[in-house]
Amino acid sequence: MTFKPDELPQNKGGEDIINSSTETSGESQEKSWELEILENVKDIKPSQFHSEKKWMATHFKIERPDGTSEEVESTKTVLKIKNKAGVEIEVPAFAVNHIMSLHLKGEEAGSTMEAGLESSFGVVAEHLPDEIPFKGESAAFEVDVEQNTGTEGVSSQKEMQEKGVATEEDLKALETAKDEVFRLNIEGTDEDKKKFVDDFNAKLSGNVKLGIRGGAVTPFFTTERQPTSKMFLVVGKEKDPDNSEHNRVWTMTPGRYMDKLPTDGKFNGKYATEGIKEGTTVADLLKKLHDGQDITQQEEQLVREQQQAQECWWNGGFIAPPEKK
Repeated sequence: MTFKPDELPQNKGGEDIINSSTETSGESQEKSWELEILENVKDIKPSQFHSEKKWMATHFKIERPDGTSEEVESTKTVLKIKNKAGVEIEVPAFAVNHIMSLHLKGEEAGSTMEAGLESSFGVVAEHLPDEIPFKGESAAFEVDVEQNTGTEGVSSQKEMQEKGVATEEDLKALETAKDEVFRLNIEGTDEDKKKFVDDFNAKLSGNVKLGIRGGAVTPFFTTERQPTSKMFLVVGKEKDPDNSEHNRVWTMTPGRYMDKLPTDGKFNGKYATEGIKEGTTVADLLKKLHDGQDITQQEEQLVREQQQAQECWWNGGFIAPPEKK
């Protein structure tokens, strides 16, 4: 294991700080970013949900290593990455829950971290670019931390064929499902998706099948996850009801850059998009186009983003390690 448990000094305010520094040619060269730990988290779970948007957790219960616990709002900052220029990147409770449940506990298909939450963010802070590459209201990017971050839970059809996991016959069979997968990811119900995946997979016998993750139907490849030195992050710009502005981590996972899932809340109307009526889905917009109606530039962009995400997750997919015997 490359990462080691951090023995972090306590500052006078009771908060842990990991300074991002390295040594080059025997001299200490200070890095741009440092990690500040505001809450030590042993476990975290949703505790309250939005009264109308039942899927949205508004509060989380944090359990600390010392046995104490506390309920906090979803945007409560747990970790903070900051630089000398005063730029701050917050890691809120909702992101901590997402990262710990999916990439530390491995509750769904995906990448798994080698180290704990704080250690992983500490190493990433050492390798962040001086300027976060925002495009509009978000930045999605990968950094190579030059040591093992964990095992990568995604791959591509091309790589899987090159490694002998997928045969040409496997990929030809998969291609027959493409149009229906694209349709289901735009307008299919959960029941529709499950039935199609079950029926399609019943006809297959190789290492390539279909699966569902985050409501999206994607290819799944049966093979072992591979070690990686990369970490993929998504940071978003958010404005709270009090008009305070924040840079918040939305996700962090070992491995390469991947687009949003084609069923992301942005595409199915769960999350508001600037310039687009709340609740509008890509399915709604495609129906308008089919009926000969005009859509706005912002709506066209949303459709393009969903199509781009769908292509990304069709050409790639999740790793499903073989079941232990």
